[in-house]
This record gives sequence, C-alpha cells and structure tokens, in this order.
Amino acid sequence: MAKKKPVQKQKKAAKARRTTSARSLKAPRRVASRGAEVKRLEASAQVTEAMLDIAPAFVGFLSPEGAITACNDLALQVIEAKAEEVVGQLFWEAPWWKPLPESAARVREAVSAAALGRPSNFDIQYWAIQDGVGRRRWVALGIAPFKDARDRVTRVAATGMDITERQEGQDALRRSQDHLRQAVAASERAKEELRENEDRLRRIVDVTQVGAWELNLATEELVADARFNALFGLPPGEPFPLSRRLALIHPEDRQRVADGLAAAIAGKDGGRYAAEYRTTQFRDGRTQWVEARGQVSFGPDGQALRFLGTGSDITARKEAEAALRAENERRRTLEALAEASEDLIAFTSPEGQVLYLNPAGRRIVGLRTLEEACTRKLVDYFTPEARAVAVQETIPQLLAGLGWSGETTLRHFQTGESIPMHEVGMGLFGEDGKVVRMAVIMRDLRALKRQYEMERQRADFERQLIGMVSHDLRNPLNAILLSATVLGHQQDINEQTAKFVLRIQSTAQRAGRMIRDLLDFTQARLSGGIPVSRQPVDLRDIVQTALDEVQAAHPGKRMETAHEGDVRGEWDSDRLIQVVQNLVANAVTYGLAATPVRIATRADGEWVTLSVNNEGPPIPAEKLFRIFEPLQRATDTVDRSSRSVGLGLYIVKQLVSAHGGTVAAASSAERGTTFTVRLPRSTPRP
Repeated sequence: MAKKKPVQKQKKAAKARRTTSARSLKAPRRVASRGAEVKRLEASAQVTEAMLDIAPAFVGFLSPEGAITACNDLALQVIEAKAEEVVGQLFWEAPWWKPLPESAARVREAVSAAALGRPSNFDIQYWAIQDGVGRRRWVALGIAPFKDARDRVTRVAATGMDITERQEGQDALRRSQDHLRQAVAASERAKEELRENEDRLRRIVDVTQVGAWELNLATEELVADARFNALFGLPPGEPFPLSRRLALIHPEDRQRVADGLAAAIAGKDGGRYAAEYRTTQFRDGRTQWVEARGQVSFGPDGQALRFLGTGSDITARKEAEAALRAENERRRTLEALAEASEDLIAFTSPEGQVLYLNPAGRRIVGLRTLEEACTRKLVDYFTPEARAVAVQETIPQLLAGLGWSGETTLRHFQTGESIPMHEVGMGLFGEDGKVVRMAVIMRDLRALKRQYEMERQRADFERQLIGMVSHDLRNPLNAILLSATVLGHQQDINEQTAKFVLRIQSTAQRAGRMIRDLLDFTQARLSGGIPVSRQPVDLRDIVQTALDEVQAAHPGKRMETAHEGDVRGEWDSDRLIQVVQNLVANAVTYGLAATPVRIATRADGEWVTLSVNNEGPPIPAEKLFRIFEPLQRATDTVDRSSRSVGLGLYIVKQLVSAHGGTVAAASSAERGTTFTVRLPRSTPRP
C-alpha cells in the first residue's frame, strides 16, 4: 500500500495538467458563443410568455419565498386585476385566496412544501370576481418546484384549471346519490310503515269489528264480508239483492237508508254516503245499531262505477249516548228541582268551597246572587257553635263517604239571626272512588218550631180539658146515672116514667162512652199510646161480654158468632171489650138493618184473629185508607144523632197497637165491610 501512493499522486497531477490545458484552449470559444446563448434565451422567454398567455389554465411563477413573479392573463382575468397589482405579493395573500382563509392556509402550506422540493396537487376553492362581484369557485391547483443544475429550487410554478362545473356536477351527483339513498331508505321505511299500518288496520278491524261491502251498481247486489253480514244475520260471502238488505233494516229507518244510497249514487256530496240505522236483528234482547259509510267512484263522464263501504256495530255507543242523554235530562231535572225547592241545597268542593247554592238557600241566609254565595266556604255559613261541629264531625264524615243527618244553626249574613236547620249531607264519588263533591240539603226549622210551640200550647190546653172532663163532667154524669138507676128500681113508677128513666140511663151511658173516647184519644196523642194491663183471658168471653152490652142498646139487631180453636192469651180484657164494642157498634151503625153482624175468632199459631163483618154499602176507597185516623167516618150520611164523634176506630187502632197487634179494613159491595184484628197471645219481644 506504501508503494502505490506515489503512483496515484502522479496520475492526479497529470490529469490536472491536461484539464488546464484544455480550458485554456476552450476559453476563446466560450466567449464567442455567449452572445448567441443570450439571444436564444430571449427568444425562448418570448415563446414561453406567449404560451402562458394562450394557455387554458391559470399559470404563475413564484419565488421560493412565495412572492409572485409572473402570471398569465387568464389568472388575472378571473380577479379583474393587472399584473402590476399582484406581482410582488405573496401568493397566498393574493386576491384569489385572501377572502378564503382556509384556502389561503392550504396554498401557503403547498408553496412552502414546493420551496423544499415537494410538489403537490389538490382541488381547492378560490375567489373569482366578475363585474365587481366576488363568488367562490373551484380550481384543480398544482404547485411544483423548479431546480437549477445544482438541485436548488430557484422558483415555484403554480398552475390551475377551473373545475367549478365539474365540481358542481360531482356535488350534484353526490346530492343525487344522497337523495337516492334517502329515497331508498324512505321507501324502505314507507314499506315497513305500510306493513305496520296494514297490520295495525287488521288489528283495528278485528277489535272494532268493522265490516266491508260493495254494491254492484249494475245488478244492485250487495256483497259483504262475514262481519257485515253478521250484522244482518246473513251467511258470509254470498251476494244478496239490495232489496233484501233493506228489508232487514228497521221499518222506521228503511226509507232514509234507501234515500241516502240513491243520493250517493246520484253524486250528492261527491258520492259520499253515511248513515246510522237499526236492524231487525236483536242481540241479548237489545235493538242492534249499525253505522255504514261508503264512497261512490265515478268515471270521466260522471257515470257511477263502484260503490264501496264499511259497516260496524255501534249498539254500545248508541246505548251510551242514550244513557248520557238520560243522565243530562236527570241532571236538568235535578237542577230544576233544586231551583224550585224551598229547602237549602248546596254543592261544595272537597275543600268546602261552595260551588252552588239554590235560590231558596240564598234567601234563607240573606245572599242576593250565586256569585256572592260562591265566594264563601261552607263553614262560613254556620254560627260559631255549629261551625265547630261541622269542622270536627260533619265535613270529615262526608269526605269519608258517610252520610250525615242532624240539626244545626246557620247565620243570616244581613241580620246576624241564628237560623235553626235540619241538615242532610252526603259525599259524591268520582270514578276513582274518591269524594269529588259534597252535597248538603237543609230545611228551615223556624216555621216547624213555631208550629211545635203552638202544638205544645194546644197540648197544655188539652190537658186542662182532660182535667175538666174527668172531674167536672164525670161527677155530674155519675150522679145522673145513679139517680136514674134508683128511680128504675122503684116499684110504684108507671110505664111512661119507666121509659123516661131508661132514656136517661141510655143517654148518660152514651155520654159516658163519648167522654171515655175523648179521654183515650187525648191520652194516645199526648202520652204516645194507651197503657194496657195484661192478664190471662179467653177472647170468647171478651166477645160475649161486649156483645151483651151492645145487644142491650140494640135489642133488635141480630148478632152471629163463630169461634175456631183455642183463642186464649194475655190481654187487657177491659180494653179488648172496648175494641169489640167499638167494632160491633160501627157495624150496627153502618150495616144494613135486616142483615146480621158476624163476629168470628180464630187461632193462628202464636196469634189470634178477630173479625167483625157487616153487609151494606162499601166504604169509598178515598175514605178507606184514612178510616183509622181521628175524626173520620166511613160515610158522610150517618145519623148525626149517633154517639160517634169519629174516634171509635182510631181508639181501636191505638188499643190493638198497645197489645202489639194489627188491625185492617176491607170493604166491597159483594162481601161487605170486614175489620180484622190480629193479636199476639203474649207480650211481643221488644
């Protein structure tokens, strides 16, 4: 290796000498050709400039730093500028990009890359100006570096082709494709919705029981599905003449339905048909209602072509409508009754706010209008004492769904007067089972209390009258009877005197019975009943004793008795004798003189029955149901000289009731008049 180094140095030195010698020989030749090269370059520049001006693209040259050094006319035309206006500007700040910051940034990146030797091509928006108006357009931009022999970038070329129409076409194509995809998706959704709607329609048809029909306009035959035919009781699928269909419609609706069909076929209302009618079919004993709707299709000449329709059972709806009408009528009736009522009627919310107060209620508490009444709560209507009861007892019970009844006191808003009222309240329930309204009805007790006071005063007077009758009348009457009895037992009186004595005795006894009836009547009214003293007795003995006394007063009257079974029991014998006497005396008074009075007793288990019958004119129906009330007679034609004051049958009812029994009257022309008494054998259990 040490020996080879000198050889290499010798070779390099020789080569250097040859090169130097060659250069020295070529130097004159290079100077001679430099002028020709300049001319050639100038000619080439002129050709290049001409080619740039006629190029169908935007062409420009930039320095490596991005400054514009040249550009063709087409590039200047799109921004309506001159070369001197843009030469020297940074390319990305030129008018093509300045209004578009995003495009300017992209161009700057591409120029910087070209300055480093990296070309780029891309589509980008640029700003074009026409007639002073700018707008966005698209350009296919290419930016490439130019290098010298030493691989250094000496300048950058920018070329662009306007692709706005192509881009817009591509955008339109993309939009069309997007629209197509959306349309396809919408079509798929529509198909799915259609399937869902068809399924939903089938379910609705199944649930609503809607039937379909078609009327053949040529043959007047109507074809319907099973549902529609079932409404008429017909088999499915088979066509039937329209006349047969109409025959199955209720007679009162038949002509109206036929007229509606004819009007639709004639084109009235665009051929629409709608009708509600009853059929002759019954379901569960109820009239069946049908709702039918249809549409006639017409040809260009106006000729009816097809008549399609549906039908459904609306019986339940019609019944609900009828029930609603009845409920509304009932409500109107109740409102009318409330308006006409003399009692206070109010409705409140669950919170007690008054919602309605009828005219009588407003008059009672001194309010003029309903609006004035509804500004208050129910508790405001009570006196302080009654309000406490309403808050603690009445309203809680109404809200709990319990009724309320009792006396309370309202206040008069004008005078402050306390008004005694009898109150009845109730809660009104909603569909959820909760109280939604409170209803209150109150009756003014002022007139009743005044009447009660008058009756109390009258009762006091009656008590005084009882004392007077029992002491001031009985004692003289007893003296008259005693004197007449003594006179009757004397041996030396003549026949005429004996008759007078008997008349005195009879009159006094009649007066005694009248006094006794008055005493019993007063006691029953004032004491709530007549007391009885029970002891074991036989009803046959009671009947006989009573008949003996009546027979003595009416010796010519025929009496017939009949006894069946054991008729013993625990009764007040004196009071039952009085019952029998009053009934028999009544029969003698109102019966036909030539017919007997029939008295019968009969055992009936733990009860005993007594009946008294007489023949004669029947008691009028309007008097029969009041025959046991005081001061009532069976007829107005009775002899006014009779001892009756109209209390006998009232006393009978009171005495029988005191024994726990019942008394009833029946009267007819065929069977006469019968009074029937039923008595329990022993004291009834309370």
